Amino acid sequence: MRIKALVGAALISGAMALSGCGGGGGSNGGTQAATTTVIKGTVSKGPIRNGTVRIYALNADGSKGVLLKETATDNNAGYSADISPYTGAVLVEASGSYTDEATGLPMTISANAPLRAALPSISGTVTTAVTPLTELAVRQAPALTPANITAANKKVSDVFKFDVIATQPVAPTAAAFTGGTTTQTQIDYTLALATISQMANGAEVASVVNSLSSDLGSGSTFSATMQNTFQSALTSFVSGASNEIGATVGSTNLTSIGKKTVVVRLSSAGAPTGTITGIELTINFLGSCDGNGAGRRRKDETEDLSGSLWACDMGRGQLCVRVRAPGEQRTLPRVDRPRAPADPNLRAKLLGSWTALVRFVR
Repeated sequence: MRIKALVGAALISGAMALSGCGGGGGSNGGTQAATTTVIKGTVSKGPIRNGTVRIYALNADGSKGVLLKETATDNNAGYSADISPYTGAVLVEASGSYTDEATGLPMTISANAPLRAALPSISGTVTTAVTPLTELAVRQAPALTPANITAANKKVSDVFKFDVIATQPVAPTAAAFTGGTTTQTQIDYTLALATISQMANGAEVASVVNSLSSDLGSGSTFSATMQNTFQSALTSFVSGASNEIGATVGSTNLTSIGKKTVVVRLSSAGAPTGTITGIELTINFLGSCDGNGAGRRRKDETEDLSGSLWACDMGRGQLCVRVRAPGEQRTLPRVDRPRAPADPNLRAKLLGSWTALVRFVR
């Protein structure tokens, strides 16, 4: 009897969903209906205390509109602004002084080149961080329209594995990290910002954001070179004298920066005619990887207990997966080039540009 397989996939990532009141005149769908709209959050590169925050409406074409409110950050780098009765897309700009986590030196984000964060639509009370990562997201949007903002915020969140808008970084101190309310994503966010300082090496943080944005480009992740640069900077920071946090590389999820996570679930129906010894899965994807040529193969840096991931033909954008059969002490034989099943049980779209071909191996 023919065996059927089902495959599902999900990218584990931070995702932002903000909804607002619709319709009406004003900037980018914004309205002046009677409602209460409050935007608040944290400004950090480390914490920018007593800084300046300006909230602007965004026009329908994505250009910056009128200034809705100006406010200051408090001693914890927090801000809050009531921009009632406005609802719609906004751009938040922040400037001020902070202490560089890597060097301990005072640094300044100028009002002429502020950190920015964009939201596609706000209504009620909304929390957003303003950091170099939200600035990176703004730069990834070709124009600050609601659709572009949503896509760019998700893209950067997916790369760093936490929601860069909703997650609020904390002070880079041991006390903040061990606080009972501090979450793992807040720790990751704070260490990511410290790593960016380490990459800047005393220079303006804008230079690092420029490099990250250029490397990310129109792709969905960083190049292998940038991933290695980030990981080296992370290791240097946590092992250096400037690390007042007491954090280690093992205490963060940042080692997965720039890597995709795909969950594939398989199930079967019917009675097999023979013993199933394993599963063969080939994933085809669009775009380049890390520069490996056609025919080269390398073992992935991580190995799942259920199998091994091999880049069999990077030039053609294919990955080959061999899954260990239950009870087997070895993975199924590797091949130099992935073989597409002659009669696959399933063709399923994974993450838009990913296609999975699955068959059972007897």
